[in-house]
Amino acid sequence: MDSDVPTMGFLYGYLIEAKNEISKRFNNDRTKFEDVFQFIDNRWNSKLKTPLHRAGYYLNPFYYYQNKLAVEEDATFRDAVVNCITKLVPNEETQDKIIEELEKFQNGEDSFGKDMAQRQWKNINFDPGMKK
Repeated sequence: MDSDVPTMGFLYGYLIEAKNEISKRFNNDRTKFEDVFQFIDNRWNSKLKTPLHRAGYYLNPFYYYQNKLAVEEDATFRDAVVNCITKLVPNEETQDKIIEELEKFQNGEDSFGKDMAQRQWKNINFDPGMKK
């Protein structure tokens, strides 16, 4: 991945993809990869499993829209977003506006639902911070 692309929203997704690939390679036989998953999970839980990583995954359109049901069913993702908003944005009025925009993101409304935006949902190389 290019170093100019924000990675926070991809890191969690890459971990999930890696674990899915490992599982697939061993025909989903947990006995063959359980120790590897435990090692990965221990490292992840002690160093990288933070609300910021979960929020980054949740807010990354590439992962959110293709895994929407699973992401929405796991309340820890939404909780992480709210946790980050609360810590990073002290003004309650601004927090409320962010939550309103978040609902538009979830539903693919307004600019999130435009054709160009929808094409970018599928583009792993999309850089929302691209320089002009």
